[in-house]
Amino acid sequence: MGSRARILVYAEQEPVEAVRRAFDVIEAYERALSDYDPKSEAMVLCSMESGVWHEASPILIEALTRSREAWEASGGAFDVTIGTVSAVWRKANESGEAPSTERLARARSSVGMDLVEIDATRGLVRLAKTGMRLDFGGIGKGLAADAALVSLRNSGLDSALVEIGGDLSAGEAPPAKPGWSVRADDGTGHGLNLMTIRRGAATSGDAFRFTEIDGVRGSHILEPGSGVPASAGPAVTVIASSGWAADAIATVARLKSTEAAERMARLLGGADVIEHSASVGTESGLTEVGWPR
Repeated sequence: MGSRARILVYAEQEPVEAVRRAFDVIEAYERALSDYDPKSEAMVLCSMESGVWHEASPILIEALTRSREAWEASGGAFDVTIGTVSAVWRKANESGEAPSTERLARARSSVGMDLVEIDATRGLVRLAKTGMRLDFGGIGKGLAADAALVSLRNSGLDSALVEIGGDLSAGEAPPAKPGWSVRADDGTGHGLNLMTIRRGAATSGDAFRFTEIDGVRGSHILEPGSGVPASAGPAVTVIASSGWAADAIATVARLKSTEAAERMARLLGGADVIEHSASVGTESGLTEVGWPR
């Protein structure tokens, strides 16, 4: 998913094999969910006949199920079917020219989680429209981090942390420590110092990933209804019960508001939503959750 993955563990014995298995888990999520890879399971599904049930792996079923939960909890603000619009803005960002109204309208016609049917019992998925494209950028890294942490725990490595592109899932605290000490940092050296244990965390903003068209800078996060990027603004850090929930809630916090994210969080089991100060805000933008210190 275009991000670097890192794992940190505390172990009494050499943990290489267990860590390798956890990285294999992350790779499996990459193969299933990435929209950068035309051969990923999600991309292949979108190329198949619409209106027909297709088999899907447990990873893709999980990702779509969690995405539907986030879509419902956010009132439609979080939507992984935004992929057709994402593709339009990626090309626009490369060319420096804004997409036409007509092109955006065509892309938006394939957006809507209500166009996706999931039969988790039988492991089947049906897309209602031809040309749909799934973009798990707002939830996939959190899902993969959570799954890798479970793999480590199953190998007896309870004191572990998995970080993928700034989204993390933390297990038990390091020895003799109250929790994992991490820093939600920005491009100016400012940020937030956090202490977390058995939680997920994610930060969303614009310093490292953004759009810039005709000299106007905007967020890389796209509004499903209008198809346009969110305006630049302060970064938001979310600490939730899981990495996937933190990932999705942080996306909505930047897209809508802290209040909207808090409403979403209540429906997903609760979370701390922290908006960075205006002094960090619009110029520095995105604050990534950094490596533990």
